[in-house]
Amino acid sequence: MTEELVAKECVFCAIVAGHAEASMVFEDETVAVWMDLNPVTHGHLLVAPRRHAVGLEDLDGVTSAHVWSVGHDMATAKPPSRRSSISTCT
Repeated sequence: MTEELVAKECVFCAIVAGHAEASMVFEDETVAVWMDLNPVTHGHLLVAPRRHAVGLEDLDGVTSAHVWSVGHDMATAKPPSRRSSISTCT
């Protein structure tokens, strides 16, 4: 299966591309962050790179570091009593 076909069938890629609905919290040129449809905790967010990846090992170091940095920023943006669970999507 080609990378383009995989990306077209990936729900995370569809959300990032705007082809699937999601409650976006943050976006930049590298990542997108949205509310999880099936949250584990209150405020559970998903952080996904804009480029399709199966796992973190598929990301270059700069993108991987940015995904984690944004996840950290999102987790610490709320007061401790309302902090969310953050998941990375790759």
